[in-house]
Parts: sequence; C-alpha cells; structure tokens
Amino acid sequence: MKKLLWHESKILIIFFLGMVISTTAFSQNIWELGGEYQYNCGRYLSQHDIGIRYDNFQGRNDWNVGMSYDFGHNKAKDGAKECGFALSVGYRYGFQYQAKSNLFAGVRATFEFDQWKDKDGKSLSKETVILPAAEFGYQRIYGTLGHLYTTPAIGYGYGIKLNATGDEKKADEGGRFIAGLSLGYRF
Repeated sequence: MKKLLWHESKILIIFFLGMVISTTAFSQNIWELGGEYQYNCGRYLSQHDIGIRYDNFQGRNDWNVGMSYDFGHNKAKDGAKECGFALSVGYRYGFQYQAKSNLFAGVRATFEFDQWKDKDGKSLSKETVILPAAEFGYQRIYGTLGHLYTTPAIGYGYGIKLNATGDEKKADEGGRFIAGLSLGYRF
C-alpha cells in the first residue's frame, strides 16, 4: 500500500511540475484551468472519471494535460470493481475561432493506473492501461470578459493493457465511446 501511495505521489508531483513549467514558458498565451467529467463505455466497461485539466492555446493549437480519478466499472460479472488515477496529454486543433465559440478536433493519450478490488474491498490486482483517443467538440465562452467556458466533447478510444498483476477480465481492453464535459476559467 505504501509503495502504491509513493508511486501515485510521484505521478502527482511530475504532473504539477509540468503544469508550472508550461504555464511560465507560455505565459503570453491564453490558458485555461478547469474541471472535467468523462463517461467511458465499451463492451465490458462503464466508468465515470472526474478530474482537472490545463489547456494552453497557441493560435489555433491547444495543448492540454489532465489528471482524473476513475470511480470504477459496474459491468464486472464477478462483483469486482476497478478504480484509480489517470494522467492524460492531448492536442486539439480549432477549426473556428470566434470571440465566444470554437469548433475543434483532437487526439489524447490517457495513462490509467488502476487497482481491482473484490466486493469486500480486498485488493485483487493492479494494471496500467494506455488509451489513445480521437475527440471532437465545441467550446463556448461566456461572460462579458470571456473568462468562463464549457466544452462538451465526444470521442472514441481504444484501451491497451501495458501490464497487469492479476487475471482480471478484459474490461479495459478494446474500443470505448467517450463523452465528456469541461467547465473552467480562461486566463
């Protein structure tokens, strides 16, 4: 357990250092900080992710990083549940930039660090999954100063297990439909 907490702590430190470095390096550009919700569904998968995300705009290009928590699957047949943290990096291209809206398409890679637990909460196994995905969405900016935003997006990804310590089901492997919503503040 201590080893797992130390591993997750290192991931958080690296994430925040990267965010601070990119904020100072690109401070003359527009950047956003907000919350994000994603629903992932597939053949053996139904999960809800909540997290934070940072976006940095350079013209029509948007580079982003995020961190989220997976609240677990509810389609596992044996009653086991999976949950864990995830880190993501991505790129979006804006097709239409106006003062109050933006239509975009992009790609995103998410690294999931999950742990399977049985019905009683006992740890069964750990796994690491990479999820490359393509997304399409629309950003709407609100307010007279244009600081608040909301971004609904849809996407499709494919989960690939990099390693696993147990014989859990193939819940994370394969195609996924991804629906998401981001809300936040533009600086």
